[in-house]
Amino acid sequence: MINNNHALALNRLTTDIISRVVYILVKGNIGSGYVTKIGLFNYIVTAKHIFSNCKNLDSVQLKIFQDGTWIEYNSVILLHQNEAVDVAVVPFKTNIFDQLANPIITSANVVIGDDGYFLGFPLQLLPEGEQVNGGRPVPLIKRATLSGELKYNSALVWILDGHCTRGFSGGPAFFKAKTNNHWQFFGIISGYFPQKNLISDHIREWEYDENSGLIICYASNYVIEILKQNKL
Repeated sequence: MINNNHALALNRLTTDIISRVVYILVKGNIGSGYVTKIGLFNYIVTAKHIFSNCKNLDSVQLKIFQDGTWIEYNSVILLHQNEAVDVAVVPFKTNIFDQLANPIITSANVVIGDDGYFLGFPLQLLPEGEQVNGGRPVPLIKRATLSGELKYNSALVWILDGHCTRGFSGGPAFFKAKTNNHWQFFGIISGYFPQKNLISDHIREWEYDENSGLIICYASNYVIEILKQNKL
C-alpha cells in the first residue's frame, strides 16, 4: 500500500486505487491492468487486444512487474460474447490486494462533462515509488472528461477527452458517483481515435495519423457481463 504521505499519492484518488493498477506483459505485449475483487475472487481487468488471438477460456500466461522483475501467473482469459468488446478478465490467485479498498464496478451515476482520471504505464515509463507500493511501480495518472457515448465496431463505448498514449491500454478510468461522491471503477482504456492529417511541401503530400485526444473507453459493466456469461 502506498503511504498516504507519499508525494505521488494524489489526494484526488485514494492510494488504494493507485495500488491496484499493475504493469503487465503478455507475449511481448506491454500494457496496464486493474486488480478488482468480485465476490471471493480477484481478477485482473485489462484490454483484450493485449492478448493476441485468444478465445474465451483459453489458457494464458500473464506477467506482472514486481520487485524489479516479471512474475509469471498462469490462468485463463474470460472474454465477452460480443467480440467487439475490448475487455479481458483474468482470474488472479493472490491475497496481496485484499487489504485495499475495492471501489464499486459501474459506469452509472455520472453525467456527460464530468471530470475523472485514468491510470497506467505509458511508453514503458516506470515512476519511482515501488518501495512504498509493495514492490510494484506507481502508475501515471492523467485527467479526462466524459465526452459522450457511441457505438464503435458494434459495441457501445464511452468517449473521454484526454491524451492517451501507448501503454495505457487496459488501464482503469475512475469517476466519482453523483449519488455519494465515491470513486467508482468506471471503464477500461482501449486506445484513442486517430486523426488523419496532410502535410505538404508544395510538391508532394503525405498523410499521417495523429492522436485526436478522444479516448476509447469500454464501460466497466462489461466486466460483470463477462462473468455472468461465464457463469461466475
